[in-house]
Amino acid sequence: MGSVSLRRPRAPAYLCALALTPALGCFVGTFAAGRPCLDDADCGPQLSCQSGYCDGRVPAGSTGETETSTGGETSADATTTTGAPATTTGTTGDGLLCEKMDVVLVLDNSDSMNQWDGRLFALASQFETYVGALTDDVGSVHFGVLGIDPASEREESCQVHGALRVDVSQGPLCAAHAQRPYLTDQDTFDVLNLGCFIRPPSGSPDEQPMRSLLAATDWAMNAEGGCNEGFIRDDALLVVLLFTDEDDDHGDLQGHDGSPGDPQFWYEKLLYYKRGNADAIVVGALLGEDPLDSGCPWVLPEDKSEVTQSTVQSIGAEEGVRIRKFLDQLPVGHAYVSSVCEDSYVDFFVQFFEEIVRDACEDHDPLATDPFVMDPTDGDDTGAPEPDAPQPGAACDPDGPLGQDLYCRTDGYGALGELLECVESEPDEWTWEAALSSCEEPCAKLGGIASGCSGNGVAPAWGCVCALELPCDPPSGCMGDFAMLCLDDALSVAECADSCLDDPRGQLGPVCGPTPP
Repeated sequence: MGSVSLRRPRAPAYLCALALTPALGCFVGTFAAGRPCLDDADCGPQLSCQSGYCDGRVPAGSTGETETSTGGETSADATTTTGAPATTTGTTGDGLLCEKMDVVLVLDNSDSMNQWDGRLFALASQFETYVGALTDDVGSVHFGVLGIDPASEREESCQVHGALRVDVSQGPLCAAHAQRPYLTDQDTFDVLNLGCFIRPPSGSPDEQPMRSLLAATDWAMNAEGGCNEGFIRDDALLVVLLFTDEDDDHGDLQGHDGSPGDPQFWYEKLLYYKRGNADAIVVGALLGEDPLDSGCPWVLPEDKSEVTQSTVQSIGAEEGVRIRKFLDQLPVGHAYVSSVCEDSYVDFFVQFFEEIVRDACEDHDPLATDPFVMDPTDGDDTGAPEPDAPQPGAACDPDGPLGQDLYCRTDGYGALGELLECVESEPDEWTWEAALSSCEEPCAKLGGIASGCSGNGVAPAWGCVCALELPCDPPSGCMGDFAMLCLDDALSVAECADSCLDDPRGQLGPVCGPTPP
């Protein structure tokens, strides 16, 4: 099996042929009736979870309480197992590590990942060993896969970032997963089923793994009718595996933008989606190393192309600087990193699942949420102005919602805006005119010269920008309610009337805006 290539998008012919064997298929229809369950997703596309059992059917001889199976043991070698994972775990019972676990693999499916074909093929057996074994010790397990780009193989409405990947074209076995694009502990965690998920078609060279992860954990994506309906659960331990040979960065050597936001924003957004329960998140990552210490430094060809043939050319792996900064935000003991350049990923799986995941599962408290954790994107919609925003010389209504106060119009983060006022330019004719003089007094108090405004909208969503005769040191950013801006190689400052907001992309300077709710 190790000689079979994982080159996308076609599956090996033998895999599709084996998918025709009924005994190897996943459960569909009413097959799961009577099985213990926690959610409807545990019962397949046609049944619901009622009173702890699929379709509400209590097995004959059962007292209504479910049992926990210890299942078969797994080998330390991730390519084999010494016993098939059991699927008789229940909703409660002594011996469970935790009640619920959602495992999501964020897999870089860009062309450059073809250089790791042999190691990627082994992923199926690794997951069979380690995730499959968790079905013995966890009440309910979900497993799904994300790419680094929109899911082109899904229905049109779900061809978006964050939609789970499943290649239904591989045959009847994989087609059965079309209604629910992820596995649960009621499915068989074997190479055949897993092969339907871990082989997404080749994607964009603009790797955006963090965008995919955050979109996948969005509540709307997992709500009824969402593309990943029922996958990520509020009260489950979230286990993320992130495999990529490039960093998620802005303005890389190929001119790509990467995911919106910076590492701090990524963590805060993920924490928000997990209801503030920081201990409910664990992440294991295979990333590129420091090029000075790496066994496979990042070396792009002259045309910056990622198209490789693993037996002919290797372009190595880019150091995962920004992704590592994201991992640094997690609680101690909740992140584990290894090199994507390793000859085998067995040690990574052993360390991550046997130590990080199991410890986090034992300590998981689904009630340890924090309702005061805010969405980091709330209140910072201060990018380019709306098309109908006031413009110099345009007509205005002095009695309208905008005409009664000064209005700041700017291109958003890090930009110098123009302060406008609705004035009577002609008898009974009102137009928007420059009102920079309104900033002269407040700027004088700061020892600067009025040069414009920062923000979009009426007070208190803006502040006067005052040019100082100082170099840009410290660099631009928020200092409390002061927006420090580097304009024309000189430092300017805006005392925000309400609050200062940093660019969530981490590319531009700050902007004044309303306090997030």
